[in-house]
Amino acid sequence: MSKRLTRELVARHAVVAGGIGRGFELPRWLYIVTVALYLAFLAIMAAGLSISEPIFPALVLDWGLAERTIAALT
Repeated sequence: MSKRLTRELVARHAVVAGGIGRGFELPRWLYIVTVALYLAFLAIMAAGLSISEPIFPALVLDWGLAERTIAALT
């Protein structure tokens, strides 16, 4: 039913986990760029939530609609 395992038997069949790479073999700069873009996104979102005007008014197609929406929300 059960078998008593000795230290030697376990050590003989053990797999060393030190050589396992968990980076998907992607270059380091890609991780750095990803983190930088994520932090930039968070900064833009924080800036956008702190004011009541659009951060990028050039991206708003109908500025009058945006002004009416902002006026309705305030």
